[in-house]
Amino acid sequence: MAGRRGLFVRKDTSAGTSPQDARLALAGLVAPAGDLGVTPGVLSGCAVSGTSGWTYTVSAGHVVLTRGASDGAVLASVDGTTPTPAVAAAPASGSRWDLIWVRQRDVDSGDADSQVQVGVTSGSSSGSPSRPTGSVPAGALVLAEARVSAGATQTSHASVTITPVAARSAARGGIVPAANAASREAVAAAHTPTPSNPLYVHQVDTRTLWMYDGATQGSRVAAPIAEPRVANVSATGVGPVDTKNAEVVDFVIPPGPPHLVQMTWTAFMYNGGNTGAVNVKFRVDGAFVGTMNYSYGGNQGDRRVIDGLTKVVSIPPGTHSLSVWTGAGAASVGYDGQFINELSVVDLGPVTS
Repeated sequence: MAGRRGLFVRKDTSAGTSPQDARLALAGLVAPAGDLGVTPGVLSGCAVSGTSGWTYTVSAGHVVLTRGASDGAVLASVDGTTPTPAVAAAPASGSRWDLIWVRQRDVDSGDADSQVQVGVTSGSSSGSPSRPTGSVPAGALVLAEARVSAGATQTSHASVTITPVAARSAARGGIVPAANAASREAVAAAHTPTPSNPLYVHQVDTRTLWMYDGATQGSRVAAPIAEPRVANVSATGVGPVDTKNAEVVDFVIPPGPPHLVQMTWTAFMYNGGNTGAVNVKFRVDGAFVGTMNYSYGGNQGDRRVIDGLTKVVSIPPGTHSLSVWTGAGAASVGYDGQFINELSVVDLGPVTS
């Protein structure tokens, strides 16, 4: 077929826009899977919660659903908090998986009606249960999975763990949010991006933007979005100067190559008008990574600002902590009062050479 009819085309002597034509046209507006298909996912809302009984609820929101590339996309909504059918009580021993889903039924596909359905599929209980993925109805989008363990008395019980699992979707060419690096890679795998259909993903936990075009695993294309990965942290301490400052900033470097990190320390201090010097040592994970010396002369007033002592270092992937140690410099120490510290971390991006 050379082409399908577009949305809202008047019927001629043969036909007008069919439901399938409309779905294929809508598929051009949402995040793709290849050149024709779409990636099902959540556009907004649709959070799954437990209840005081043996049902779950799905909050209001919008989803993208599909039964395959040739069938196009269904943009559907849940317009209020909606309960699932009831499931069986918790097993007497072991645990089971419940998969909570939403789908668009369709009489043209053999369903009894064409209603949006919120449902749940339960697996068998055992000491090591399997998710009943193969039993979920065709075209359904699994929103969350719940592990129901023995001893639970309702779906909101502590022995029921509900985890959202649906991918997020967005407008075609838009930015798809992903919670972390693993979610980002799962989104990329689902979208099958190509050079003509690139995918942009916002990794929420690190506030970074990534691009996939099918040729690489993924390229980080921007510094942290809107603000540094770790915002400034301020604290107030009391001298003497030769004490390790108590404030600590935690920060995360995502998987991949090392990143250049800029560390900055600013202090407002009381020095009694004396001559002195301060050594500032940045510590990452307890190890010194850089030392700077700040000297000041006497008779310049009682208050002094040590303005923006900065060090840039390469940091490997993982979770790290940054602190500052200050000690006496080469000259006599005139620091003898209160100080206010501001310690900040800015991720400058991957090391490229």
